[in-house]
Amino acid sequence: MSTAAAVSAFVQIITTPAVTSAQFETVNAGMGSEPIRGILLSAAGFVAGNLVTLDVWDSRAAADRFVADRLIPAFEHTGVIPEPDSAAVEFDGRMTVSAAPPHRAHIHITKIPGITVAEYDRVDSVVGAAPVTGQFVHLAGVSAGALYVIDLWDSHEAADRFLTERLYPAFERAGVIPDPDVTMVEFDAQVSPPVSSE
Repeated sequence: MSTAAAVSAFVQIITTPAVTSAQFETVNAGMGSEPIRGILLSAAGFVAGNLVTLDVWDSRAAADRFVADRLIPAFEHTGVIPEPDSAAVEFDGRMTVSAAPPHRAHIHITKIPGITVAEYDRVDSVVGAAPVTGQFVHLAGVSAGALYVIDLWDSHEAADRFLTERLYPAFERAGVIPDPDVTMVEFDAQVSPPVSSE
């Protein structure tokens, strides 16, 4: 979806109920200001009252190190304990960055059961290399037999325009028929640190 080169990444999407924005900020402050090694992108927002965090790492090892060394101690120090029924999706994927996203972005997380990466690549080739207006970051990978496609946009309108004008027609022209159980979650998120398209 971008002319920028794709880089390998480890992606985590975690949905945590019953965490407020203030509690999230408290835990963030509790982790301190030292840069987090291995993080490529971090975004957080709320969907139906649940905190959804998207973290993109250069490796699973970096993600595990962050949890052990920074996140768990911050939870313990602040006394903010997440609900035990948090849901996590993790996968090895690829990320392309066409432009560094701003501090706030509109995020689409699409789960497409039954589509392989090869089939999605076929759709991607039909979409073409022309720049996608309003898109900052594009991620794709497979978890538990479903393809996850994650995009950061400058607005809901830009995302919808791309879907209707370019992506849906590309699926049709590529002969790739998604499972009817496709789900999409979209929300406005706080993004940090800014990723680079360099």
